Amino acid sequence: MKTNRFLALVLVAGLGVSAAACSQSAEDLSDEELRSELIDVLTEDGTLEAADAECTIDFLFENLDRDSLNQLANAETEADASPEQVEVLTEGLTGCLTAGLTE
Repeated sequence: MKTNRFLALVLVAGLGVSAAACSQSAEDLSDEELRSELIDVLTEDGTLEAADAECTIDFLFENLDRDSLNQLANAETEADASPEQVEVLTEGLTGCLTAGLTE
């Protein structure tokens, strides 16, 4: 599971860097806009397949409140994410990638 946690930390940094480069902060986006933006971040460089990215982001939306999603999207480094956010991201990522392997 250390590999999944590492990947989750890398994704946290990637999500935040992308949001920081965006002209709007996460707080200014609707839920659907934020969801779309985060999925794009995870798929644009081939980090995840579209289905895995959608699954992971949907898991975040189901398990984190909007303030936590905003903080995660605005994080500039993995240190800006709370342990709870990293745990939820790791759980979602692990579940989504595992599901993808069994299909």
